Amino acid sequence: MLTGCTEVIDLNTGLGASQLLVFGRITSGLQGNTIEIARTSPASGRQNPISNAAVFVVSASGEREQYLRVAPGKYQLFNETLTGRPGETYHLEVTLADGSQYRSLPATMPEKAAQDVLDFEAKSVEIRLENNQGTIRRNTVEFFMTTQILRPERDNFIRWNLVETYLFPERFKMVFIPDPPPQWCYITYELEEQKVFLYDGRKLKTPEVARRLMTSRLADKSFVSEYYLQAVQSSLTADAFRFWDELNEVTNSQGSIFDRPMGPVESNLYNVNDPDEKVLGYFEVSKVDTTRILVRKEDTPFDIRLPCPLVGFVGDECFDCLILENSVKVKPFWVD
Repeated sequence: MLTGCTEVIDLNTGLGASQLLVFGRITSGLQGNTIEIARTSPASGRQNPISNAAVFVVSASGEREQYLRVAPGKYQLFNETLTGRPGETYHLEVTLADGSQYRSLPATMPEKAAQDVLDFEAKSVEIRLENNQGTIRRNTVEFFMTTQILRPERDNFIRWNLVETYLFPERFKMVFIPDPPPQWCYITYELEEQKVFLYDGRKLKTPEVARRLMTSRLADKSFVSEYYLQAVQSSLTADAFRFWDELNEVTNSQGSIFDRPMGPVESNLYNVNDPDEKVLGYFEVSKVDTTRILVRKEDTPFDIRLPCPLVGFVGDECFDCLILENSVKVKPFWVD
């Protein structure tokens, strides 16, 4: 039964004429409230970021806050005057430099739909090589999730995405006796960016979604100290679920959501002065809840090699771990 209700979606899109692409969200949390704006190139399908737009989220009760530019074409809500609340209705307003105005259809933030529990298994598995050239054994950590639906009688719509954060040790260039403790960098990635897990509560009225495999990770240097997996649950409106579900129907190859335009998937965004203009993307209003699990080095039976040993060749990242992609030295508030 679960097969038709929990899907892995590959996000990819087809080429088309030059169009405005707006994609982002407001959530009940303080993280992930971003908007990306670009214009598609009709020749290559590449995205040209738009960095001079005025972007606001507006609530039905009159609250209003601007998304501020943090990177080319990327805007972030810092929740100085507005934080998303379940039961409140929101819409997005975007004004481009030429005066063109765009809005999203109003949407009401849902209540939390479910409670998730993560667990893991560390084991050695055989991986089949390409072209049936035998198998190879690899140490892996498999992550599973069980979900309790809070109000199974309702039509609940849920999307999950997975985020990993792990610690990387930075050491001093000179060797000291005894060696001082390492300085840690915290590295974060969204796992399988092109994939989204969906649940359609119209098809399955059950109090529990059974334990299922969410992802499998090679037991590499990511597990040398502490590794955190986060399952971010987004409770969606029916229309937001429709968007993600339709996106799956029109895409069949891998790619992130900004690799190409979103083809014929209907958006909830429109041009205020020209309703006939087709706008790509979506503004999502969702209640979020994050479940985390910590895997320490001693929780696995594997002998994981230190990435920066005292003896032997080491890379530059061992002395400056900030050169690693997505690396920061500011410890996330939820890290022990």
